[in-house]
Amino acid sequence: MNFLRPYFILLVLLLGGAIPLVAASLVMPVLFTIENGTYENTFVNVKKNGESIYSVPGEKNLRLKLELNADYVLSFSKNGYITKQIHVSTDIPDERVRGGLDPYKIGVRLFKQYEGVNIVVYNQPVAFIRYLIDTDDMGYDVDYTKSIMSELQQAESTLEKKAMEEREQLAIAEKEKAKFSIPVTNPNNSIPSPASLAVKFEIENNTTTSSDVVSQGVDHSKNSVLLKVQTGQDEHSSKLSPEAGEDVGHALNMEWGADINKPIIVIEGGEDKEALENNVLNEITKSVTVTDEPNRKITFVYISNGEHHSSYKKIEYNWGGKFYFKDDKISISYQLFSLFTGMN
Repeated sequence: MNFLRPYFILLVLLLGGAIPLVAASLVMPVLFTIENGTYENTFVNVKKNGESIYSVPGEKNLRLKLELNADYVLSFSKNGYITKQIHVSTDIPDERVRGGLDPYKIGVRLFKQYEGVNIVVYNQPVAFIRYLIDTDDMGYDVDYTKSIMSELQQAESTLEKKAMEEREQLAIAEKEKAKFSIPVTNPNNSIPSPASLAVKFEIENNTTTSSDVVSQGVDHSKNSVLLKVQTGQDEHSSKLSPEAGEDVGHALNMEWGADINKPIIVIEGGEDKEALENNVLNEITKSVTVTDEPNRKITFVYISNGEHHSSYKKIEYNWGGKFYFKDDKISISYQLFSLFTGMN
């Protein structure tokens, strides 16, 4: 049986050398970026030899493990964004695999689908990664990169500009929104509370009454609101004597704004109630028009508060693309459209 020993040793060596090749794989760390968006509803789909094998939720740092001697297409997608594909070939010489494979890190950045940008180049993979004999390592296929470089750079440059414009619009969103702010009123449509009017309260000293306020030069033509808080019997007394239980009336002077030509309003008596409502509240009007076309639906929203007027438009294509505009000429994001119109 000793004559079989050399063959047994050879068989062990062959199997021992083959095991690392079978178990070996290429690890690809991915730095995944979503321009002007979150990772919600973001996915990475992995196809092996033309067949989808799994999908994982997108996140900033991913780590994909690809088996050797296979052809992969990695698809990075998010609703409303341009899908990017990367072609990866893991056909690597056995000698190189035995020497050890370092992780090959890549970066992927997704942009939104902005109207007017040519995105035909993204119908094909944006990169082809394979083993390069010249460098004895993984790398980008030079010939493939050259074939799409010009068109890809032009598209990426335009998308970067659009994304930057959107960020600038987000920065001024709160300022724009303030133009259409609506003061809070109570459900009964009565006089707004002091809190809703954001007025300044000034409580006079305990010897001040309405007559004292007038004598000090505050007449009925000034922009003041005189509110009497009464819990006693005599509303004309100038003394505040809670201990006596006879007269606890005092004046509460509320002032706001710079315009001093508004009439004085006694809230408790209900006088000039309508005038206050008209002066403080600006009515907001909003109209919505929806038009269906053969390949898209257009939603037009017009908003006005009497002083400021703005229009917003949402275009939904049958193939899934959605685009948003302000005043029919400025491209905006979904977040801004929803913020200004209150619509999805």
